[in-house]
Amino acid sequence: MLDKTMASVIGPVRANVYQEINAEVIRSGRPANRVHRFGEGEEARTVMSDHIPLRGDRDHPSGVLVIVQDITEAVSERERRERTMRALVSTLVGLVDRRD
Repeated sequence: MLDKTMASVIGPVRANVYQEINAEVIRSGRPANRVHRFGEGEEARTVMSDHIPLRGDRDHPSGVLVIVQDITEAVSERERRERTMRALVSTLVGLVDRRD
C-alpha cells in the first residue's frame, strides 16, 4: 500500500472518520479507541479502531498507528444473547405472575 492515500485504500468515508481521530490523537498525544458502524442493512459492518500516537524524530514526522478490527460478528452474537436473556427473564416473570 505504499504511495497510496488512506482514502484510496479504505474509501473516503472511513478515511475521513479516521483522519479526524488521528488529528485529535496527534494534537493531544493520547491514544484513542473508537467503535464505528459503516454501511447500512445487511452490509453494515462494526469496527473497532485503536489510534496510537507515534513521536516523530529528525528522520520521520509524527504519525498515528491505526489498528482496525472488524467486530461485526462479536457484536451480533452479543445482541443475540441479550435478546435471548430478555426473552428468558420475560418468560420467568410471566410464570411467577401466573403463579401469584
